[in-house]
Amino acid sequence: DEQALLPGPALAHHAGVLRSSFPDAPAWVVGTEADAAWKAENGIQVGICAADCKTGLAPAGRKNGCTEAVRVRNLGSCRNGSETACKTAVQPGKLPTVKKDACPSEISSCAGAQHDKSHCFVSGVVKGDGAEERERWHVRLPMRTAGAGYPYLRDSGKNLRVLLVNPRNGEAVVCSQEARGPQWKCTGNVEAPEAGVKQDEFKDKDTGLGASYEVFWKLGLSRSGGEAVVLLAFVDATTPLGPVSADAPLKLKKSQSYEALMGDVAPVVPGTPGDKVKSGNILVGGKHFADWFNQDFRPLYPGNHPTLQLWKKPAPMFPGKVNKKNFQTVFDNVEHLWAKELTVNEFLGFFGIFYNETGGTLEPISEHGSEKYMFEPTAAGKASYNTSKMNRPAGTLLKAMGAIGDDRVAEWNGSKYPDDSGILDQVHECDFWKFRGRGLIQLTFRDNYKKHCEPALTSNGYPAVDDLTEQKLGQIIHDDPKIYLHMVKSFFKGIESAFAKVNDGQYVETGKRVSGQTPYGELYEWRVLTLLEAMEKAGYELR
Repeated sequence: DEQALLPGPALAHHAGVLRSSFPDAPAWVVGTEADAAWKAENGIQVGICAADCKTGLAPAGRKNGCTEAVRVRNLGSCRNGSETACKTAVQPGKLPTVKKDACPSEISSCAGAQHDKSHCFVSGVVKGDGAEERERWHVRLPMRTAGAGYPYLRDSGKNLRVLLVNPRNGEAVVCSQEARGPQWKCTGNVEAPEAGVKQDEFKDKDTGLGASYEVFWKLGLSRSGGEAVVLLAFVDATTPLGPVSADAPLKLKKSQSYEALMGDVAPVVPGTPGDKVKSGNILVGGKHFADWFNQDFRPLYPGNHPTLQLWKKPAPMFPGKVNKKNFQTVFDNVEHLWAKELTVNEFLGFFGIFYNETGGTLEPISEHGSEKYMFEPTAAGKASYNTSKMNRPAGTLLKAMGAIGDDRVAEWNGSKYPDDSGILDQVHECDFWKFRGRGLIQLTFRDNYKKHCEPALTSNGYPAVDDLTEQKLGQIIHDDPKIYLHMVKSFFKGIESAFAKVNDGQYVETGKRVSGQTPYGELYEWRVLTLLEAMEKAGYELR
């Protein structure tokens, strides 16, 4: 309705609609001055001469009664605008010429230049479903995207939704992104100690967002002393717009898919029954998975498998109980482990590896064994960690530490464990010991730690692997799910083509890629398929 009106009547209509819903709205939010409607920036956006009428009157302006004389006069005064770019945006003359991409399109600068907007047209009209609510609770974000187009604004009006929170008082409003911007630099910001922000900390930096007057009002933001500071998060397209109730809990996730945010797919809701694993809340035969495994399933498979072997010895079928608490921790974080949802085959694919590597504890432990065990190859097929090309040999490292002389470098670079008297602390910082198996998949070798562990460490504020002691590295991996789950995800991304086959019931290749041994893969596949068959027979529910 407002698109066909002049700015003044459009503002009056806008104010009337707002008053009907919010009688207590202050005058500065509603806006009542018809002559200043075009520059009030409280819901009425108008055309800009240097952007919309560069070479002649826009049809909408002509329809509203604007003239060529007004256009020329306005362009001639652009140099008086408050934005620096406006001073040189227009080449003066009898018919002013607007330089390409020179106009900053800031209506406040037009106000400073005292442009005549009495017959300008209303632009930037919000259309589509829920237009009135989206306009009232709108936000502008200067987001950059890859490729052509801007995927967060849609003709249907199903745009990106954003939660804004005032850190000073906790008030929150859900907004709809209705435009890109702003483009100006911050001239100074208010202090927000609750968010760790100092006064003027963002001065001369890009302004993060712009929002409607209604949003400012409901957030209780200061209108003086500098630009306001808000916290921002994205919410999915089903979240209602407007103020958030004070007793509504705000739960943050590290990430969300574009499709879920934009409402193209249903959001994943842990605790809701479905055909995918979303959390550790898995019921089998009416019991939690861990309880069913320990009480009903595992007792059916005592002892060793009649034919399968592991490390050249008869393979135990299901030797250890599942730690319920650790199981819940791991699979409550499937997003960090792999994806927001797992198929049953993928769930069992991960579980089977974790069971093999941790004995059922699902604890991100460090590999058990002596220094001699890690250093030397074994008859069962374990290679020396010291002579692997993926580690640096201990002799070279110990020499650099000043722990040994040249005469002992060769033996410490070999595969038979030497006498470590007096130098054990230094030996523990050598690669063969420091980078032994750790975590849920017993990640081994320095090259693998650099590739699959170090990015998670540094992105979460920890030092790089070479800057951590052996003891500290093991402690972090054991204690921080963000690290040990990332290690799994990163490693499995490297074998993604093999892991994809688990959805076809093929597990051997994944097991072989994890361990380097075909017998390991065969045992892994038997365990998983045996589990799956038993789960299907007992009946299961995924939440």
